[in-house]
Amino acid sequence: MQLITGSNCLIAALSMVTEIPNIQLEQIFPNFNEKLWDVPEPFCLRGVHVAEIQALMFFEFNQLFATVEKNPTIGCHMLDQPVVEIWNKASKDFIFYSIIAKNVGILLGSRDNLPHAVAWDGLKIYDPQGEIYSLDDNKFNIEEALIIV
Repeated sequence: MQLITGSNCLIAALSMVTEIPNIQLEQIFPNFNEKLWDVPEPFCLRGVHVAEIQALMFFEFNQLFATVEKNPTIGCHMLDQPVVEIWNKASKDFIFYSIIAKNVGILLGSRDNLPHAVAWDGLKIYDPQGEIYSLDDNKFNIEEALIIV
């Protein structure tokens, strides 16, 4: 995998895992830099939704991305009830890391308490901010993964 930087971390991560040029993906998602909200950048920008990536990759490139949550929960959406975690901590970590360890994809979460996306080759994190590092470096807080199926 080649390290790629870009103005949108999710598009840059997608470029790394698919080897589709960053510029081509930015043309496919032309409005990702559109300002939608009256807040500081980059939070005011539209960005790209995971569902858009899944649909694009399936219909245009015949690649399927599966979403894997690190901490899946079940909740009652009609009532003000607590959410229930599906697995205990030991089980969820084992399941999640076993799945991503054998696959290539995009990890979604945060870095420095800001939303962020990185590419994952099964061993290392390729960060669009210009770094390659391991999970053990604890620079990235993972919430979910988009794994190429």
